[in-house]
Amino acid sequence: MDSHGNRIDLSQVAGHWSRVTGPIKKGGLLTSDRILYSSAEKRDAGEKTGAVAVDLETYPIAEEAHRRRIPFLALRAISDPLEWDLSELDGTDFVSETGESRWTKAAGEILKRPSLLFHLPKYQSAFHKATKCLSETIRDLLLGKTGF
Repeated sequence: MDSHGNRIDLSQVAGHWSRVTGPIKKGGLLTSDRILYSSAEKRDAGEKTGAVAVDLETYPIAEEAHRRRIPFLALRAISDPLEWDLSELDGTDFVSETGESRWTKAAGEILKRPSLLFHLPKYQSAFHKATKCLSETIRDLLLGKTGF
């Protein structure tokens, strides 16, 4: 589903799963047109849509795959779980509208708001855990060990 309520039923094409350093969660994915910074925003989005995860990229790719009848599987590793409040990042320009990191903008934001430096280890650790989880899930998928 995208942030405008458009849905794609992928149950006939493949599926979508998300895993948070533990068991795999199968469920809907919400593609938002903006980052959801607060825990409340994330919780509300999940309750309203039934999504188990939110991202900025998947819907347009899923839409094109669905249109062309190409099998599609979205695997998302969550680096900022529901309970994390990211409000300290609101108003920063670290991520573009397309979800790409802007490292030069990040450096400028840190110069303007040095307190952001204290949050970087937490985000770096979360990124590494999410990357590891995604790698392990892909490995398990390829080896048939997923339990899907």
